[in-house]
Amino acid sequence: MFWGIVSVLLCIAWADESIATTSDDSNSIDPVEAQRNMIDHSAVLTALQTGDAKGALKESQQVRKSLDCPQRVPLTDDLARLYVHRGYAEQLLGKDEKVQLAWEQAFAIDPNVQMDSRILETLSADEQENLLNHFEQIRRLTEAQGVLDPNIPENLGDAKIFVNGRALDAGQGVKSGEHLAQIVCPTEGLQSQWTTFDEPFDWFGMCLSGVDTTAEQVEEDFFGGGLFGESQEDTSQYFNPTPTCTGGGFTLPSLSLSLPSLEGVDQTTMITMGGGMGLVLAGAGTYYAWVVPAFANIESARARVKTQSITQEEADQVSKAFNMARYTTLGLLATGTALTGYGTILTIQNTSVQAGVTPGWIGLSGQF
Repeated sequence: MFWGIVSVLLCIAWADESIATTSDDSNSIDPVEAQRNMIDHSAVLTALQTGDAKGALKESQQVRKSLDCPQRVPLTDDLARLYVHRGYAEQLLGKDEKVQLAWEQAFAIDPNVQMDSRILETLSADEQENLLNHFEQIRRLTEAQGVLDPNIPENLGDAKIFVNGRALDAGQGVKSGEHLAQIVCPTEGLQSQWTTFDEPFDWFGMCLSGVDTTAEQVEEDFFGGGLFGESQEDTSQYFNPTPTCTGGGFTLPSLSLSLPSLEGVDQTTMITMGGGMGLVLAGAGTYYAWVVPAFANIESARARVKTQSITQEEADQVSKAFNMARYTTLGLLATGTALTGYGTILTIQNTSVQAGVTPGWIGLSGQF
């Protein structure tokens, strides 16, 4: 009996010590190191270094998904590098438009982000030069774009606001793209939401308990932050293990269009519109298949005129062929456009169209 009681007491003591040790370990986590390891690019880089562009894109999507509702404020450079890697993967696949979109997004997050040296190490000198030239060209294009106002409130009270890991004040702006908007609420702590700032953003709406804007606010060095914010504040101190995030993650642009019902539209109208669209398509076809080659012959003939290696009869034939192609194409396009427009008018006159309105959707909806 005595030894049984002793065993129970020892078990309880061991359990208490284990709990205390676990608690001490959790409290001893270095917040700076935790922030530095918040975004893990290793899987993406491994795929890129082996030339597996599709695998890199898949891993990149997983990294982005892990940031839908972050527990910490990320490092700005780390967040932007996610899209630097994505752009390079798209370049390996020859998707120039997607390369530009990804790198514009990277520069929207951090205008000063650089190409990852771990990617450059795998390339020859010429490949590095071509890649960096393309990268910097898109940086200059992004710099020339306008600035969006993220609507930072002038009085934040006890709250703190961060955009893409940087502290922002009223009057500072962001480039077009998706942005990680975060606020440190007085009660709920760090809360996050991804947004494009295309619509007025409700910052205090993320704080369910509200924000006391009458509280005294520590004055910031506004001019030291610049237009896009360059705060040197240690953001690693902000951590919320159970954030309540609103809004979904960023998705590729999609479009949903409500078309009018064609019920009740007579056959004549349908034939008119169908014929008109057919003529427009035919005109587009003759332009590329007939006009463009005919114009090329004109350019060739002009070159021969300079060397006096073409007769007047040959020049007349080339001009006649080009004019025939041009006027035929213009006739098809004009007639097709007129018939399509007339058919559209008849459709509007004979079709009842009602706007569909539901919460969050009015006729035309899109998610960016």
